[in-house]
Amino acid sequence: MIAAGLAIDFFTGELITGLWIALLGWFGIRNANAYNSVTSLQEILLKLVASDAISSDFRVIDADQSLRSFADSYLLQTTAPEVYFAASEGRYRGIVSVDDLRAVERSEWENKTLHDILHPLTEVPSVTESTPLVEVIERLETQQLPRIVVLSPADAVAGIIDRGDIVRAVGAKLNKPFSDADIKRVKDDGSFPPTLQSGADLVLLDGNKLIGSAQLKRAQVILQHGSMRLAPDQALFEQVFGKEIFQPIKLPLIEPITVVEALTTAASNCFNIQLEVKPLSAVEWEAILSSLS
Repeated sequence: MIAAGLAIDFFTGELITGLWIALLGWFGIRNANAYNSVTSLQEILLKLVASDAISSDFRVIDADQSLRSFADSYLLQTTAPEVYFAASEGRYRGIVSVDDLRAVERSEWENKTLHDILHPLTEVPSVTESTPLVEVIERLETQQLPRIVVLSPADAVAGIIDRGDIVRAVGAKLNKPFSDADIKRVKDDGSFPPTLQSGADLVLLDGNKLIGSAQLKRAQVILQHGSMRLAPDQALFEQVFGKEIFQPIKLPLIEPITVVEALTTAASNCFNIQLEVKPLSAVEWEAILSSLS
């Protein structure tokens, strides 16, 4: 995994390590065949270009129309797309942001056109159709962009790419496609999904997880969380989640303390650290109790 990560970094210079690790998990990397799986993912990421993940989830509108006409015609639609490109005289003029529309006094909507609020394509983050997908990923993450515009050789809008488009493209190439619901969730959240089943998860046929993992990304930091269900508390589960869907699972021949000690020792040896167990502070307990009240 480290070697593969370094290979990707060599080609991009900046591809975030945490994102690379996340991709390994999302696309089903297993310990048994980790080398082959990592190699396959690495090769696919290096071969894919922007045009392989491009989508047309946007709308082209008349740049000459008034702000009032734009608001009435498009923003009142419940299924309206999030991205609008304004064009006139057969040319793309720029991208229209709804936030910029809101910044204009409504009394001026009749007198102003989209030309007055659009952002020219030269000012919009963009790539070409032949840009490597790893570079697209790097720009989305380092610049914290919700999406990026893809331009054709003629500098026209060929499409857009967001994180959902990347997940769909890579999953399809690995023959591990994600459901439309998963893709939609990625697009709506604007972040790579922390809850998709990964190679570190152990899920039973009835949907219950014995081992689960999740990631939370903030700025340049990724928090990796993992959990194992050893002696779960059904009453606590119902109190926290408000649902009676918990199904107790007994795992014989293993004691929770044995697992805790093994994991603690492994972490200490792996990271050369000394873990110190401390009780929750009064402030921490207060925060917990207040969240349950």
